[in-house]
Amino acid sequence: MFSPVNRIWICMLALICMFVAGCGDAADSNKLAVAPNDENGHKPFAIRMFAPNFEAEALKSNNEIVQAIQNYTGAKLSISWIPKSAYDDKVAASIASGDVPQALIIQNDRTQFIIESVRSGFFWEIGPFLKDYKNLSGLDPGILNNISVEGKIYGLYRARDLATGGFIVRKDWLDRLNLKEPRTMEDLYQVMKAFTRNDPDANGKNDTVGLALNKLDIKPATPGGFDLIVSYFGGPNGWEVNADGKFIPDIMTGAYLDALKFFKRLYAENLMNQDFAITSKARELVYKGKTGVFLESKAATVFEGEAKKHHPDALMEPISRIAGPKGERLPAASGYNGVFMFPKASVKTEAQLREILAFFDKLLDPAMQDLFQWGIEGKHYKVENGMYIRTDTKAYLANNDMHQIKLSTLDATIGDVSALEKKLIEQKKANVKIAVPNPAIALYSPTYTEKENVLNTIVNDARTRFIIGDIDEAGWKDAVEQWKKNGGTQVIEEYETAYVKKRGK
Repeated sequence: MFSPVNRIWICMLALICMFVAGCGDAADSNKLAVAPNDENGHKPFAIRMFAPNFEAEALKSNNEIVQAIQNYTGAKLSISWIPKSAYDDKVAASIASGDVPQALIIQNDRTQFIIESVRSGFFWEIGPFLKDYKNLSGLDPGILNNISVEGKIYGLYRARDLATGGFIVRKDWLDRLNLKEPRTMEDLYQVMKAFTRNDPDANGKNDTVGLALNKLDIKPATPGGFDLIVSYFGGPNGWEVNADGKFIPDIMTGAYLDALKFFKRLYAENLMNQDFAITSKARELVYKGKTGVFLESKAATVFEGEAKKHHPDALMEPISRIAGPKGERLPAASGYNGVFMFPKASVKTEAQLREILAFFDKLLDPAMQDLFQWGIEGKHYKVENGMYIRTDTKAYLANNDMHQIKLSTLDATIGDVSALEKKLIEQKKANVKIAVPNPAIALYSPTYTEKENVLNTIVNDARTRFIIGDIDEAGWKDAVEQWKKNGGTQVIEEYETAYVKKRGK
Protein backbone atom coordinates (compact mmCIF):
# COMPACT_ATOMS: atom_id res chain seq x y z
CA MET A 1 0.00 0.00 0.00
CA PHE A 2 1.32 3.46 -0.91
CA SER A 3 1.52 6.34 1.54
CA PRO A 4 -0.18 9.66 0.58
CA VAL A 5 3.25 11.17 -0.15
CA ASN A 6 4.21 8.27 -2.39
CA ARG A 7 0.87 8.43 -4.23
CA ILE A 8 1.44 12.11 -4.97
CA TRP A 9 4.96 11.38 -6.15
CA ILE A 10 3.83 8.51 -8.38
CA CYS A 11 1.15 10.69 -10.00
CA MET A 12 3.66 13.46 -10.65
CA LEU A 13 6.19 11.02 -12.08
CA ALA A 14 3.55 9.57 -14.38
CA LEU A 15 2.81 13.06 -15.68
CA ILE A 16 6.52 13.63 -16.26
CA CYS A 17 6.87 10.41 -18.24
CA MET A 18 3.83 11.30 -20.36
CA PHE A 19 5.20 14.76 -20.97
CA VAL A 20 8.70 13.55 -21.88
CA ALA A 21 7.20 11.08 -24.33
CA GLY A 22 5.36 13.92 -26.04
CA CYS A 23 8.09 16.53 -26.00
CA GLY A 24 8.76 16.14 -29.68
CA ASP A 25 5.26 17.39 -30.52
CA ALA A 26 5.08 20.16 -27.94
CA ALA A 27 3.88 23.59 -29.02
CA ASP A 28 6.31 26.29 -30.01
CA SER A 29 5.42 28.32 -26.92
CA ASN A 30 8.30 26.77 -24.96
CA LYS A 31 10.98 27.61 -27.52
CA LEU A 32 13.64 30.13 -26.57
CA ALA A 33 12.56 33.63 -27.45
CA VAL A 34 14.95 35.48 -29.73
CA ALA A 35 15.27 39.22 -29.42
CA PRO A 36 15.77 41.42 -32.50
CA ASN A 37 19.31 41.81 -33.77
CA ASP A 38 21.35 44.39 -31.91
CA GLU A 39 23.28 47.17 -33.63
CA ASN A 40 26.17 44.80 -34.34
CA GLY A 41 23.97 42.20 -35.98
CA HIS A 42 24.14 39.76 -33.07
CA LYS A 43 21.01 37.97 -31.93
CA PRO A 44 20.48 38.29 -28.18
CA PHE A 45 18.88 35.18 -26.72
CA ALA A 46 16.43 34.90 -23.86
CA ILE A 47 16.76 32.72 -20.80
CA ARG A 48 13.79 32.21 -18.55
CA MET A 49 14.55 30.84 -15.10
CA PHE A 50 13.05 30.28 -11.67
CA ALA A 51 14.93 31.51 -8.60
CA PRO A 52 14.03 31.52 -4.89
CA ASN A 53 13.34 34.90 -3.33
CA PHE A 54 14.66 35.28 0.23
CA GLU A 55 14.11 39.00 0.70
CA ALA A 56 10.86 40.81 1.57
CA GLU A 57 10.55 42.27 -1.93
CA ALA A 58 11.43 40.53 -5.18
CA LEU A 59 14.03 42.15 -7.42
CA LYS A 60 12.70 44.02 -10.44
CA SER A 61 13.56 43.15 -14.03
CA ASN A 62 15.44 46.44 -14.43
CA ASN A 63 17.66 45.67 -11.45
CA GLU A 64 21.15 47.11 -11.95
CA ILE A 65 22.90 43.77 -11.42
CA VAL A 66 20.57 42.05 -13.88
CA GLN A 67 21.28 44.79 -16.42
CA ALA A 68 25.03 44.42 -15.94
CA ILE A 69 24.80 40.65 -16.45
CA GLN A 70 22.76 41.10 -19.61
CA ASN A 71 25.18 43.69 -21.00
CA TYR A 72 28.14 41.40 -20.38
CA THR A 73 26.66 38.10 -21.55
CA GLY A 74 24.38 39.24 -24.37
CA ALA A 75 21.49 37.32 -22.82
CA LYS A 76 18.03 38.60 -22.01
CA LEU A 77 17.09 37.31 -18.57
CA SER A 78 13.54 36.66 -17.46
CA ILE A 79 13.72 35.63 -13.80
CA SER A 80 10.62 34.50 -11.93
CA TRP A 81 11.34 35.20 -8.27
CA ILE A 82 9.39 32.74 -6.14
CA PRO A 83 9.11 33.04 -2.33
CA LYS A 84 11.53 30.62 -0.70
CA SER A 85 8.75 28.92 1.28
CA ALA A 86 6.90 28.00 -1.92
CA TYR A 87 9.85 27.47 -4.23
CA ASP A 88 10.32 23.69 -4.10
CA ASP A 89 6.58 23.07 -4.50
CA LYS A 90 6.48 25.42 -7.49
CA VAL A 91 9.41 23.62 -9.12
CA ALA A 92 7.81 20.21 -8.56
CA ALA A 93 4.48 21.35 -9.98
CA SER A 94 6.18 22.90 -13.01
CA ILE A 95 8.15 19.75 -13.71
CA ALA A 96 5.01 17.63 -13.42
CA SER A 97 3.08 19.88 -15.81
CA GLY A 98 5.93 20.41 -18.26
CA ASP A 99 5.49 24.18 -18.09
CA VAL A 100 9.08 24.92 -17.13
CA PRO A 101 11.66 27.64 -17.78
CA GLN A 102 14.92 27.03 -19.61
CA ALA A 103 16.90 26.97 -16.35
CA LEU A 104 15.74 25.64 -13.00
CA ILE A 105 17.55 26.10 -9.72
CA ILE A 106 17.11 22.79 -7.91
CA GLN A 107 17.82 23.46 -4.24
CA ASN A 108 17.90 19.79 -3.24
CA ASP A 109 18.99 17.60 -6.13
CA ARG A 110 19.01 14.39 -4.05
CA THR A 111 15.26 14.03 -3.58
CA GLN A 112 13.49 11.00 -5.01
CA PHE A 113 11.38 13.24 -7.23
CA ILE A 114 14.39 14.92 -8.86
CA ILE A 115 16.35 11.67 -9.20
CA GLU A 116 13.42 9.96 -10.91
CA SER A 117 12.85 13.02 -13.12
CA VAL A 118 16.45 12.70 -14.28
CA ARG A 119 16.05 8.98 -14.91
CA SER A 120 12.89 9.62 -16.93
CA GLY A 121 14.86 11.80 -19.35
CA PHE A 122 13.30 15.10 -18.31
CA PHE A 123 16.62 16.97 -18.02
CA TRP A 124 19.53 17.32 -20.40
CA GLU A 125 22.70 15.41 -19.65
CA ILE A 126 25.30 18.17 -19.99
CA GLY A 127 28.51 16.38 -19.00
CA PRO A 128 29.71 15.71 -22.58
CA PHE A 129 29.42 19.43 -23.46
CA LEU A 130 31.42 20.93 -20.58
CA LYS A 131 34.80 20.39 -22.24
CA ASP A 132 33.85 22.88 -24.96
CA TYR A 133 33.72 25.88 -22.61
CA LYS A 134 36.59 27.86 -21.13
CA ASN A 135 35.32 27.97 -17.56
CA LEU A 136 32.91 25.06 -17.38
CA SER A 137 35.67 22.72 -18.51
CA GLY A 138 37.52 23.61 -15.31
CA LEU A 139 34.73 22.73 -12.88
CA ASP A 140 35.90 20.66 -9.93
CA PRO A 141 35.69 16.92 -10.81
CA GLY A 142 34.96 16.00 -7.20
CA ILE A 143 32.00 18.36 -6.96
CA LEU A 144 30.74 17.26 -10.37
CA ASN A 145 30.85 13.74 -8.96
CA ASN A 146 28.81 14.91 -5.97
CA ILE A 147 25.99 16.20 -8.19
CA SER A 148 26.08 13.29 -10.63
CA VAL A 149 23.30 10.75 -11.05
CA GLU A 150 24.61 7.27 -11.80
CA GLY A 151 27.86 8.78 -13.00
CA LYS A 152 26.36 11.35 -15.38
CA ILE A 153 26.18 15.15 -15.05
CA TYR A 154 22.79 16.82 -15.40
CA GLY A 155 23.44 20.24 -13.92
CA LEU A 156 25.80 23.07 -13.08
CA TYR A 157 26.55 23.41 -9.39
CA ARG A 158 26.39 26.63 -7.41
CA ALA A 159 29.85 26.49 -5.87
CA ARG A 160 30.53 26.74 -2.17
CA ASP A 161 33.74 26.25 -0.23
CA LEU A 162 34.75 22.61 -0.10
CA ALA A 163 36.97 22.71 2.99
CA THR A 164 35.40 24.88 5.69
CA GLY A 165 36.10 22.60 8.65
CA GLY A 166 37.98 23.82 11.69
CA PHE A 167 37.49 25.48 15.04
CA ILE A 168 38.20 28.78 16.73
CA VAL A 169 40.29 29.41 19.82
CA ARG A 170 40.54 32.55 21.91
CA LYS A 171 44.06 33.61 20.95
CA ASP A 172 44.28 36.19 23.73
CA TRP A 173 43.56 33.41 26.23
CA LEU A 174 46.29 31.25 24.75
CA ASP A 175 48.71 34.15 25.08
CA ARG A 176 47.63 34.99 28.63
CA LEU A 177 48.12 31.38 29.76
CA ASN A 178 51.33 30.99 27.75
CA LEU A 179 49.87 28.15 25.69
CA LYS A 180 50.70 27.15 22.13
CA GLU A 181 48.13 26.51 19.44
CA PRO A 182 46.97 22.87 19.66
CA ARG A 183 48.41 20.53 17.05
CA THR A 184 47.15 17.18 18.39
CA MET A 185 43.98 16.01 20.09
CA GLU A 186 45.80 15.82 23.41
CA ASP A 187 46.98 19.40 22.90
CA LEU A 188 43.37 20.41 22.27
CA TYR A 189 42.24 18.64 25.44
CA GLN A 190 44.90 20.43 27.49
CA VAL A 191 43.87 23.81 26.05
CA MET A 192 40.22 23.15 26.92
CA LYS A 193 41.26 22.10 30.42
CA ALA A 194 43.30 25.26 30.94
CA PHE A 195 40.49 27.43 29.57
CA THR A 196 38.18 25.88 32.17
CA ARG A 197 40.39 25.82 35.24
CA ASN A 198 43.09 28.47 34.89
CA ASP A 199 41.00 31.67 34.81
CA PRO A 200 41.85 32.60 31.20
CA ASP A 201 39.94 35.89 31.37
CA ALA A 202 41.77 36.88 34.58
CA ASN A 203 38.62 37.96 36.39
CA GLY A 204 39.29 35.83 39.45
CA LYS A 205 36.15 33.74 38.90
CA ASN A 206 35.55 30.14 37.93
CA ASP A 207 33.15 31.11 35.13
CA THR A 208 34.63 29.81 31.87
CA VAL A 209 34.42 26.51 30.03
CA GLY A 210 36.81 25.01 27.50
CA LEU A 211 34.35 24.02 24.77
CA ALA A 212 30.90 25.25 23.78
CA LEU A 213 28.85 22.71 21.85
CA ASN A 214 25.37 22.99 20.34
CA LYS A 215 22.92 20.14 19.94
CA LEU A 216 23.01 21.16 16.27
CA ASP A 217 26.72 20.34 16.14
CA ILE A 218 26.11 16.65 16.75
CA LYS A 219 23.66 16.04 13.93
CA PRO A 220 24.81 13.43 11.42
CA ALA A 221 26.36 14.46 8.13
CA THR A 222 27.44 17.96 9.10
CA PRO A 223 31.00 19.00 8.14
CA GLY A 224 31.71 20.42 11.57
CA GLY A 225 31.12 19.79 15.23
CA PHE A 226 31.22 16.09 16.04
CA ASP A 227 32.16 15.05 12.50
CA LEU A 228 35.18 17.33 12.65
CA ILE A 229 36.48 15.50 15.70
CA VAL A 230 35.81 12.13 14.05
CA SER A 231 38.02 13.20 11.15
CA TYR A 232 40.79 14.29 13.52
CA PHE A 233 40.77 10.77 14.95
CA GLY A 234 41.17 9.40 11.41
CA GLY A 235 37.53 8.60 10.74
CA PRO A 236 35.65 8.83 7.44
CA ASN A 237 33.37 11.58 6.26
CA GLY A 238 30.06 9.83 6.83
CA TRP A 239 31.04 6.68 4.97
CA GLU A 240 34.12 4.86 3.76
CA VAL A 241 34.54 2.25 1.03
CA ASN A 242 36.96 -0.62 1.60
CA ALA A 243 39.04 -2.38 -1.04
CA ASP A 244 36.18 -4.78 -1.78
CA GLY A 245 33.73 -1.97 -2.46
CA LYS A 246 31.91 -2.52 0.82
CA PHE A 247 30.37 0.56 2.45
CA ILE A 248 31.12 1.16 6.12
CA PRO A 249 29.20 3.88 7.99
CA ASP A 250 31.28 6.10 10.25
CA ILE A 251 29.36 4.90 13.32
CA MET A 252 30.89 1.44 12.83
CA THR A 253 34.50 2.67 12.90
CA GLY A 254 36.98 2.83 15.76
CA ALA A 255 37.61 6.52 15.08
CA TYR A 256 33.96 7.30 15.76
CA LEU A 257 34.16 5.55 19.12
CA ASP A 258 37.37 7.46 19.90
CA ALA A 259 35.52 10.72 19.22
CA LEU A 260 32.70 9.64 21.52
CA LYS A 261 35.20 8.90 24.28
CA PHE A 262 36.85 12.29 23.77
CA PHE A 263 33.57 14.14 24.26
CA LYS A 264 32.65 11.88 27.18
CA ARG A 265 35.92 12.85 28.85
CA LEU A 266 35.23 16.55 28.32
CA TYR A 267 31.73 16.20 29.70
CA ALA A 268 32.77 14.15 32.74
CA GLU A 269 35.46 16.68 33.65
CA ASN A 270 33.14 19.67 33.10
CA LEU A 271 35.36 21.01 30.31
CA MET A 272 32.36 21.64 28.05
CA ASN A 273 28.90 23.09 28.56
CA GLN A 274 26.71 20.57 30.36
CA ASP A 275 23.56 21.56 28.45
CA PHE A 276 24.96 20.67 25.02
CA ALA A 277 22.20 18.11 24.42
CA ILE A 278 19.42 20.69 24.54
CA THR A 279 20.92 24.07 23.68
CA SER A 280 21.18 25.76 20.31
CA LYS A 281 22.69 28.91 21.80
CA ALA A 282 26.25 27.82 22.50
CA ARG A 283 27.46 30.70 20.32
CA GLU A 284 26.35 33.05 23.09
CA LEU A 285 29.07 31.60 25.31
CA VAL A 286 31.61 32.63 22.68
CA TYR A 287 30.12 36.09 22.26
CA LYS A 288 30.04 36.73 26.01
CA GLY A 289 33.56 35.47 26.62
CA LYS A 290 32.57 32.37 28.58
CA THR A 291 34.25 29.79 26.35
CA GLY A 292 37.50 29.56 24.44
CA VAL A 293 36.83 26.88 21.82
CA PHE A 294 33.98 26.51 19.34
CA LEU A 295 33.91 23.84 16.63
CA GLU A 296 33.41 26.18 13.69
CA SER A 297 35.96 28.46 12.07
CA LYS A 298 34.35 29.90 8.93
CA ALA A 299 32.55 32.59 10.95
CA ALA A 300 35.61 33.57 12.99
CA THR A 301 35.25 37.24 12.07
CA VAL A 302 31.66 37.25 13.34
CA PHE A 303 32.69 35.56 16.57
CA GLU A 304 35.50 38.04 17.13
CA GLY A 305 33.30 41.03 16.41
CA GLU A 306 30.59 39.86 18.82
CA ALA A 307 33.12 38.96 21.53
CA LYS A 308 34.74 42.39 21.28
CA LYS A 309 31.41 43.98 22.26
CA HIS A 310 31.87 42.42 25.70
CA HIS A 311 35.65 42.07 25.81
CA PRO A 312 37.47 44.57 23.55
CA ASP A 313 40.74 42.61 23.73
CA ALA A 314 39.19 39.36 22.46
CA LEU A 315 41.02 37.74 19.53
CA MET A 316 39.92 34.65 17.62
CA GLU A 317 42.33 32.23 15.98
CA PRO A 318 40.94 29.87 13.32
CA ILE A 319 42.59 26.45 13.43
CA SER A 320 41.86 23.64 11.02
CA ARG A 321 44.76 21.20 11.02
CA ILE A 322 45.22 18.62 13.76
CA ALA A 323 47.69 15.74 13.41
CA GLY A 324 45.88 12.44 13.93
CA PRO A 325 46.37 8.71 13.25
CA LYS A 326 45.94 9.29 9.50
CA GLY A 327 47.66 12.65 9.35
CA GLU A 328 45.90 15.96 8.81
CA ARG A 329 42.37 15.61 7.45
CA LEU A 330 39.03 17.38 7.42
CA PRO A 331 35.55 16.30 6.36
CA ALA A 332 34.82 17.82 2.96
CA ALA A 333 31.58 19.68 2.45
CA SER A 334 29.57 18.92 -0.67
CA GLY A 335 31.11 21.92 -2.43
CA TYR A 336 27.78 23.16 -3.73
CA ASN A 337 24.41 24.54 -2.76
CA GLY A 338 21.88 23.61 -5.39
CA VAL A 339 22.27 23.08 -9.12
CA PHE A 340 21.00 24.62 -12.35
CA MET A 341 19.23 22.03 -14.49
CA PHE A 342 17.87 22.34 -18.00
CA PRO A 343 14.55 20.71 -18.99
CA LYS A 344 14.21 19.22 -22.45
CA ALA A 345 10.62 20.48 -22.46
CA SER A 346 11.82 24.08 -22.82
CA VAL A 347 15.33 23.62 -24.20
CA LYS A 348 14.46 21.82 -27.41
CA THR A 349 17.75 21.45 -29.22
CA GLU A 350 21.44 20.99 -28.56
CA ALA A 351 22.04 24.40 -30.13
CA GLN A 352 19.76 26.04 -27.58
CA LEU A 353 21.43 24.15 -24.75
CA ARG A 354 24.84 25.30 -25.95
CA GLU A 355 23.66 28.93 -25.95
CA ILE A 356 22.55 28.56 -22.35
CA LEU A 357 25.78 26.83 -21.32
CA ALA A 358 27.72 29.67 -22.98
CA PHE A 359 25.81 32.13 -20.80
CA PHE A 360 26.67 30.24 -17.62
CA ASP A 361 30.27 29.91 -18.79
CA LYS A 362 30.47 33.71 -18.90
CA LEU A 363 29.08 33.92 -15.35
CA LEU A 364 32.35 32.32 -14.24
CA ASP A 365 34.49 35.01 -15.87
CA PRO A 366 36.41 37.17 -13.36
CA ALA A 367 34.31 40.22 -14.23
CA MET A 368 31.08 38.40 -13.41
CA GLN A 369 32.41 36.87 -10.19
CA ASP A 370 33.48 40.34 -9.10
CA LEU A 371 30.05 41.71 -10.03
CA PHE A 372 28.32 39.23 -7.73
CA GLN A 373 30.87 39.71 -4.97
CA TRP A 374 31.26 43.48 -5.08
CA GLY A 375 28.43 44.96 -7.13
CA ILE A 376 28.77 48.05 -9.34
CA GLU A 377 32.02 50.01 -9.22
CA GLY A 378 31.40 53.59 -8.16
CA LYS A 379 28.19 52.68 -6.36
CA HIS A 380 28.89 49.66 -4.17
CA TYR A 381 32.69 49.77 -4.10
CA LYS A 382 35.71 51.73 -5.26
CA VAL A 383 39.20 50.77 -6.34
CA GLU A 384 42.20 52.45 -4.73
CA ASN A 385 45.74 51.37 -5.61
CA GLY A 386 44.31 48.18 -7.10
CA MET A 387 42.39 47.35 -3.91
CA TYR A 388 38.61 46.85 -3.92
CA ILE A 389 36.99 48.74 -1.04
CA ARG A 390 33.32 48.49 -0.08
CA THR A 391 31.63 51.92 -0.03
CA ASP A 392 27.90 51.22 0.37
CA THR A 393 27.06 47.95 2.08
CA LYS A 394 23.34 48.73 2.36
CA ALA A 395 22.94 49.36 -1.37
CA TYR A 396 24.91 46.21 -2.18
CA LEU A 397 22.81 44.05 0.15
CA ALA A 398 19.65 45.33 -1.52
CA ASN A 399 20.64 43.05 -4.41
CA ASN A 400 21.20 40.06 -2.13
CA ASP A 401 18.88 37.69 -3.99
CA MET A 402 21.03 37.98 -7.11
CA HIS A 403 23.40 35.55 -5.40
CA GLN A 404 20.81 32.87 -6.17
CA ILE A 405 21.73 32.88 -9.86
CA LYS A 406 25.50 32.96 -9.52
CA LEU A 407 27.65 29.91 -10.14
CA SER A 408 30.59 31.00 -8.02
CA THR A 409 32.44 33.86 -6.37
CA LEU A 410 35.22 31.68 -4.98
CA ASP A 411 37.71 33.27 -7.38
CA ALA A 412 36.45 36.84 -7.05
CA THR A 413 38.87 39.62 -6.12
CA ILE A 414 39.53 39.42 -2.38
CA GLY A 415 39.72 43.17 -1.84
CA ASP A 416 40.11 45.10 1.40
CA VAL A 417 39.51 42.51 4.13
CA SER A 418 40.84 42.08 7.64
CA ALA A 419 43.88 39.95 8.40
CA LEU A 420 41.58 37.41 10.05
CA GLU A 421 39.31 37.17 7.01
CA LYS A 422 42.30 36.83 4.70
CA LYS A 423 43.64 34.00 6.86
CA LEU A 424 40.30 32.19 6.63
CA ILE A 425 40.28 32.52 2.84
CA GLU A 426 43.81 31.16 2.61
CA GLN A 427 43.00 28.28 4.97
CA LYS A 428 39.97 27.20 2.97
CA LYS A 429 41.97 27.10 -0.24
CA ALA A 430 44.91 25.24 1.31
CA ASN A 431 42.68 22.72 3.08
CA VAL A 432 41.11 21.41 -0.12
CA LYS A 433 44.12 19.08 -0.30
CA ILE A 434 43.24 17.40 3.01
CA ALA A 435 39.45 17.41 2.67
CA VAL A 436 38.04 13.87 2.80
CA PRO A 437 34.98 13.39 0.56
CA ASN A 438 31.85 11.49 1.49
CA PRO A 439 31.64 8.61 -1.04
CA ALA A 440 27.87 8.32 -0.57
CA ILE A 441 27.01 11.91 -1.36
CA ALA A 442 26.23 11.25 -5.02
CA LEU A 443 24.47 7.95 -4.38
CA TYR A 444 20.78 7.41 -3.89
CA SER A 445 19.31 5.12 -1.25
CA PRO A 446 15.49 4.85 -1.21
CA THR A 447 15.63 3.48 2.33
CA TYR A 448 17.69 6.40 3.62
CA THR A 449 15.35 8.85 1.92
CA GLU A 450 12.41 7.20 3.66
CA LYS A 451 14.00 6.52 7.05
CA GLU A 452 16.58 9.29 7.43
CA ASN A 453 14.92 10.81 10.49
CA VAL A 454 14.48 7.45 12.21
CA LEU A 455 18.08 6.41 11.60
CA ASN A 456 19.52 9.77 12.63
CA THR A 457 17.44 9.81 15.81
CA ILE A 458 18.85 6.42 16.83
CA VAL A 459 22.39 7.71 16.36
CA ASN A 460 21.83 11.08 18.00
CA ASP A 461 20.11 9.65 21.06
CA ALA A 462 22.77 7.00 21.63
CA ARG A 463 25.58 9.45 21.02
CA THR A 464 24.24 11.89 23.58
CA ARG A 465 23.62 9.12 26.10
CA PHE A 466 27.18 7.84 25.66
CA ILE A 467 28.69 11.28 26.16
CA ILE A 468 26.75 11.94 29.37
CA GLY A 469 27.47 8.44 30.70
CA ASP A 470 24.02 6.86 30.42
CA ILE A 471 25.36 4.00 28.27
CA ASP A 472 28.77 2.38 27.85
CA GLU A 473 30.49 0.82 24.82
CA ALA A 474 28.15 -2.16 24.91
CA GLY A 475 25.18 0.20 24.88
CA TRP A 476 26.63 2.06 21.92
CA LYS A 477 27.11 -1.19 20.00
CA ASP A 478 23.50 -2.11 20.78
CA ALA A 479 22.43 1.21 19.26
CA VAL A 480 24.44 0.49 16.11
CA GLU A 481 22.68 -2.87 15.82
CA GLN A 482 19.36 -1.09 16.25
CA TRP A 483 20.36 1.30 13.45
CA LYS A 484 21.15 -1.66 11.21
CA LYS A 485 17.86 -3.44 11.97
CA ASN A 486 15.79 -0.30 11.38
CA GLY A 487 17.03 0.19 7.83
CA GLY A 488 20.77 0.76 8.14
CA THR A 489 21.64 -2.59 6.59
CA GLN A 490 19.42 -1.83 3.60
CA VAL A 491 21.05 1.58 3.23
CA ILE A 492 24.48 -0.07 3.14
CA GLU A 493 23.33 -2.53 0.48
CA GLU A 494 21.66 0.16 -1.62
CA TYR A 495 24.76 2.36 -1.53
CA GLU A 496 26.92 -0.58 -2.57
CA THR A 497 24.60 -1.38 -5.47
CA ALA A 498 24.48 2.26 -6.57
CA TYR A 499 28.27 2.53 -6.26
CA VAL A 500 28.81 -0.46 -8.56
CA LYS A 501 26.29 0.88 -11.06
CA LYS A 502 27.90 4.31 -11.05
CA ARG A 503 31.34 2.85 -11.73
CA GLY A 504 29.91 0.77 -14.56
CA LYS A 505 30.92 -2.56 -13.07
